[in-house]
Amino acid sequence: MRGPVDSTEQSDRLMMALAEQLKTALVQIGQLAELASDHSSISIVATQALRSIDAYLRSEQQTSLTLEPVSIGAVLYDVAQELSPLAKQCGVLLTIDESTKTEPVMAHREALHTMITLVGGTLIQSPQHLDQNTEPARVVLGCHRAKGGIVVGAFADHTQVSAANLADTRAIYGRAVQASTQTGLQGAASLVLADKLTTQLQSVLKAYKHSSLHGVGALLLPSKQLQLLI
Repeated sequence: MRGPVDSTEQSDRLMMALAEQLKTALVQIGQLAELASDHSSISIVATQALRSIDAYLRSEQQTSLTLEPVSIGAVLYDVAQELSPLAKQCGVLLTIDESTKTEPVMAHREALHTMITLVGGTLIQSPQHLDQNTEPARVVLGCHRAKGGIVVGAFADHTQVSAANLADTRAIYGRAVQASTQTGLQGAASLVLADKLTTQLQSVLKAYKHSSLHGVGALLLPSKQLQLLI
């Protein structure tokens, strides 16, 4: 049995998985460039690759993040705007559900934005929705109250992310295999990056149910202050 994996090996494993994810994106860019008929698709794939790199750099920052009151609705709207081209390309209906009105949460706006973007992008690109022949797959960026705070994340009707899925994904830290072969989700390295960012937000990335949808999110503490950082 292997002993505990040190931080250097963890980083190496994550970098390997991220490299595999970026390699796939670059292959897609090359194939689309050969066709040269859909420049928007090339831009979408390139944006996804750059987003993964930016997320990795942010997750590797050693400085602790300053948590301040952040408007959930404003962040969800910005993430939806960023992910809309990808959702359209994948034939997924992307919506926002803020039906449960909440006060601001204590978070770091950019880290929260990146975390939700990574999780949302992973669900949008999940291959499981390709088997549906009826209604388009749906991904919802949403929030709801829960014991101890407010859950913020991304949820879908075409995949059931479970605690076991996330446990398999976290296992990338100690194994040389691709996490995506264990979870059945595309871009599992993105989930690991989201996991690290959530830790910096002083929370834990978990599987949650949002109405009838299943997805991934973080439990954040509500702000008791009146100041909104939008």
